[in-house]
Order: sequence, then C-alpha cells, then structure tokens
Amino acid sequence: RWWCGMADWLALLPLLALQQLDGAGFPVLARQRLPGDQRCPQVVLDIGLNDGKDSEAFLARGFCVIGVDANPLMVNASLRRNAATLDRFRALNVGVADTAGNLTFYVSTWQQGVHSSFELSKVKSEQRHHPSMPIVEQQVLTVRCDALWALLPPDLLRPYYLKVDVEERHYVCIEALERLPHTALPLYISWEMHEFARRLPFPLLDATLIGRMAALGYSHLKVVSNHARGAQTRKSPSDFSGGLLPDEEVHVFTRTSTWVRAADVLMHGLGDPRTGMRGPPTSTMKGDWVDFHMRLNVKDARERALALAARARLQC
Repeated sequence: RWWCGMADWLALLPLLALQQLDGAGFPVLARQRLPGDQRCPQVVLDIGLNDGKDSEAFLARGFCVIGVDANPLMVNASLRRNAATLDRFRALNVGVADTAGNLTFYVSTWQQGVHSSFELSKVKSEQRHHPSMPIVEQQVLTVRCDALWALLPPDLLRPYYLKVDVEERHYVCIEALERLPHTALPLYISWEMHEFARRLPFPLLDATLIGRMAALGYSHLKVVSNHARGAQTRKSPSDFSGGLLPDEEVHVFTRTSTWVRAADVLMHGLGDPRTGMRGPPTSTMKGDWVDFHMRLNVKDARERALALAARARLQC
C-alpha cells in the first residue's frame, strides 16, 4: 500500500532541513537511501555513531551501515574515518526521540564528547571532576527511530542488527520496535545500560525493556561485560563493540558465546556491574558497565529461510 511507505517518509521530514554536514559534499536526505543492489546484502543501524569505529568494523565485514549521532563533531569524525566506503555508509546528524522535532542536546567537552547527552544530569555527572570544561548547548533535529527504516535498500525487509549506544536515550529506539511489523524487526538488537534514563535506577528500565522485547519475539539474551570484552578483543573497553557481532559476544554469567533464554536471565537477576556482578570471579569487576544483546526468534518458515540466508551471506 503506497500510503504505508509515504508515512515512513513523512516521519523523516525534519531531515529535509539538514544542510551538508561539513561543506565537503556529503549526501543530504535526497541521496541517503542505501543502494538496492549487491553492495548492501545486509544493513546495520548504528544509533550512536561516536567517531565511527563500530561502523568501520561493520563495513569491513561486508555490511552497509546507517548511522545516527546528535553530536555533529562525531558525525563528521565518522564520515572522515569511513570516507573510502561512503557508497555503503550513511551518517545523519540527528537525535532520536519519541516524536520528530527539536531537542536541546548537551555536548560534553570532556573525553572528546563521548558523554554528550539529551540528559543534562548525565553530562554533569560525567563531567563533575572537570568543572573547567564547559557543557555546550545546541538544538538538534530529532526523528523517530523507526522512521530510519525508510533508508533501507528498497528490496531489504529488515536490518540485520540494531546497535543502540546513545546516552540515556536507548529506550527510544528499543520501544520503537513495537511499532514495526514482525517481518521488519532486526535479527539482533543491543543497547548499553544506563542509569539516568527516565530517572529510573538501574536495572528497572533495562529489565522492563528486556521483558517487552522478549514478548516481541527476542527470546534469547546475552549480558556483555565491557571490561571482559576488552580482554577478549585486546582492545580498550572504550573501543565500543570491538568489532564483534552479537553471536560472537560472551555472556558475562556463563563466559561462553551461547545464547541464554531472556526469561531465565530475568529470573536470576541482572546484577550490578558498578559494584561487581555475580558469576565467575573473573567475569567482571567493579566499575564495569554492560550491554544487552537480544536475538529474534524467527517464527515463520519463510522468515527463517531469509534469516539463515542473511547469516550465510555474511559468513562467506
């Protein structure tokens, strides 16, 4: 039905106001849709680009990437980092919200803006030991997360992976999945824990999101320690995913890459990475933080065939 596709594009209308990102001729909205050819067999949505390290790793593994970041400095850095693959990479300087419009974004000048956020309390908390470094306010265009599906290649029903790493706004994209048909749901999703979102203490919001996603069909889960991932990839924990895909990540409570039923994890509790989590003594340490990865249980036979074909193409 033509009006269904039109609704997706209408949700993206705020992007029409975007100018070229840094005067270097990077594509604006009219050219942002990924190509519908063999260059893009599978797509990752990288929500929270930072400087583009994760996108670089995904691109190197054959994915196309649609990236979003509210911080223009991070968008420009990611475009420079991935300049050789712009035919398969899109980077949008927008924020994600429940509705399209504008929001105040607080740019942290500490640690190259990593802890910038729409939540001022979060930025102040991270920057409290560096009071001389200013917090810069700016107005940012926002879109609904599910509107980004309009940028997928015309012949692709769903993204392979939705990675969400935005300070205190992760729930916006995770809850947006409930507005999509099952055939459009990503095969994998992940988000980083947060402690200021909706002013709820950890792990109340994340446990609720896990339960809602399990009801949507994401039946299996991994809780991934960033400190343990750093040891696994021999990279700093601040190097984001370390280039790993969800199937390769290690569940902190079992120390294996085997997926665990989300209901079982919730029954036993999510632990507290800030004070040290339950499980093997070497699985995590105080001051850790975790990501939640979930895998879709594909029900329909045709969907299962498409999902298996997607995984096979990426393993070639």
